Amino acid sequence: MKTKTVFNVLVIVSWFMLIACQSRITLGASEKTPTWRIPSDAAIKQSLNRWLQQRKVSVEVRRKVDRLWSIDVDPGDKRGDLDSVAAIILLADRRAESLIVSCRRGATPETVALGTWLDGEQIAPLVRNNLRLLLGRSLAQAQYFDEAQQQLEDLGPDDVLDPTALLFYQGVLHHHSIETKKGLFQLNRLLEHESDLPERYRVLARLMRRDLMQLKDGSLDDISRRMKDIKQRLSHGQAGERVQEKEDEVIRMLDTLIKEEEKKQSQSSEVAFGGGQSPAPMQESLPAGGKGRGEVQKRDLGKSANWGDLPPKEREEAMQQISRDFPAHYREVIEEYFRELAKERK
Repeated sequence: MKTKTVFNVLVIVSWFMLIACQSRITLGASEKTPTWRIPSDAAIKQSLNRWLQQRKVSVEVRRKVDRLWSIDVDPGDKRGDLDSVAAIILLADRRAESLIVSCRRGATPETVALGTWLDGEQIAPLVRNNLRLLLGRSLAQAQYFDEAQQQLEDLGPDDVLDPTALLFYQGVLHHHSIETKKGLFQLNRLLEHESDLPERYRVLARLMRRDLMQLKDGSLDDISRRMKDIKQRLSHGQAGERVQEKEDEVIRMLDTLIKEEEKKQSQSSEVAFGGGQSPAPMQESLPAGGKGRGEVQKRDLGKSANWGDLPPKEREEAMQQISRDFPAHYREVIEEYFRELAKERK
């Protein structure tokens, strides 16, 4: 009897071990292979040396590059971080000086003109792509998001020596523009190498991803963010077609939100008054006495940036309808937005 019990225990233990092994195999098979790679220090140095040889730089420049390469980097950063790459490019190609210096000080839309030479046919891809990344990063940090997007949108991880910076700032741009699908795509790609990322990228990427996953399209939170984006653009003197398109989108979203709330109120009234009957129905079947064809004339909001310039009475009525069933801070955000628009037009 005792032998049989021991045998049964061994069978059960073996069965659990088999399941555990199968689970590990399944888990390993389900892990996705990263779609990009972080280049090693050796690979980065090889790419730079190849370019330096093509440039036929002097022995003195070579010595300066070697000294720069030997400088210790911050823990968690790769030897080929974007600033180090830009510094080496500057040593070997003085054409990059004005662009790199401007980016270090804080890029503006005017800085873009300093990089037009990068479009030349004789410019090495290593120089063009990495300096575009440098420019795009600086523009994003200065909150010139459209200009930054133009520099970064067609670059891929294999095009630059610091792909973590590229994916991070592409994620930042999509997060700011509330482009949920694109933002989640880039942030998920970045986090494929989560354990190898600098701490600042890893933490912020997680936060942005969680924020986009929780954001509901067309919600007041979504609308208020878009309003802040427009406000930021107007503060930079940007009032062109791109901003007008964003304003039109906010109008559409507010209109949809108001209609949804009106529908909810109507349904609530129908339930309260017994299936849609009025508390004081008209006697018999007499016509209501209303005049006209029952059509509502649609307000032409136009295409200009003064779409928020309503008469005080109409603006107050709109604000009451918008914020009737929502927290007070949303009303404050919208009112502040209209005030900023009015200031921009003075």
